Amino acid sequence: MNSSESKVRSKNFEEIYANNRWGPTGSSGGGSSRFNTASITHSIITLIRRRGVRSILDLGCGYGEWLPPALCAATQDGYLLTGFRYVGWDVARQPVQALRSHASREWNNCGITWEFNVVDAAVEGVVLP
Repeated sequence: MNSSESKVRSKNFEEIYANNRWGPTGSSGGGSSRFNTASITHSIITLIRRRGVRSILDLGCGYGEWLPPALCAATQDGYLLTGFRYVGWDVARQPVQALRSHASREWNNCGITWEFNVVDAAVEGVVLP
């Protein structure tokens, strides 16, 4: 993957978000809604708890419509331990900026460290220990 492909991908996603092609402003599409992810949310949170996961890298996090609020609620309810780290990567700048703002306004008391970055995961890759 080269940088020109990454620039094209970034431009395409920026256009999709800017023109609300996946739904209203602040949407990553219907499949990312809390309603449509409700059937997997409990399973994901339970898996995180069972495995003792302390951090998550969410590739293509978009606007973070379901996972960040679910993690926050689970931590506030005492189901997950505080000190959790969430890192969200997305190729488009607009949802990342929105998530940064949202986290500082609405999720700042969850006991979770939030980090959102504009990164093209297809170029950067992920190194697992």
